[in-house]
Amino acid sequence: MIPASDDFLTVNEAARILRVSATTVRNWSADGRLEEHRTPGGHRRFRSTDVQQLARTITPQSKPLLLVIDDDDAIRFVLREAFVSVGFEVVEAESGLLGLDALDQRPPSAVLLDIMMPGIDGFQVMKYLSQFGVKVPVLVMSALGSRVEERALELGADGFVSKPFDIRDLVLRTRRLIDDRTTRPVPTPRR
Repeated sequence: MIPASDDFLTVNEAARILRVSATTVRNWSADGRLEEHRTPGGHRRFRSTDVQQLARTITPQSKPLLLVIDDDDAIRFVLREAFVSVGFEVVEAESGLLGLDALDQRPPSAVLLDIMMPGIDGFQVMKYLSQFGVKVPVLVMSALGSRVEERALELGADGFVSKPFDIRDLVLRTRRLIDDRTTRPVPTPRR
């Protein structure tokens, strides 16, 4: 049970402060690195002071940060597993709006962007990036045809990947995009 006098954070709030995924926070809780408390409803909470202390002990990540924006849970899972296994840090967003929020939180090394999503779609995300001068490599993913590819490239995408995709090819293309941009400064997102 949570003591009333302390400030507590949700899993996602702790993840944002620690600059890791919510899954990593849960794993750190399970292995004892971060003490968890439970609400009466069973939700995990973490003392703000514990999270801040852990944040000071974590060494800065030198891994490239990949933002995956796709409303399909299975696609995000496959991409996360593949990219984490080759040394990437992966942040996931299940909608265009959450993707834009993630861009504001931490500029990624690259973005894998689905086009067809409810609410803010991939085209609208591309327009935002262009409108606000956000310079980040973007690979658009879609099962739709060449018209989508043409429009995505017109809006500033760095490449297009047809679904279903070859995961090894996607990893190589993403690495290549990041390597091509490492010599150029990447401005942080602005709203």
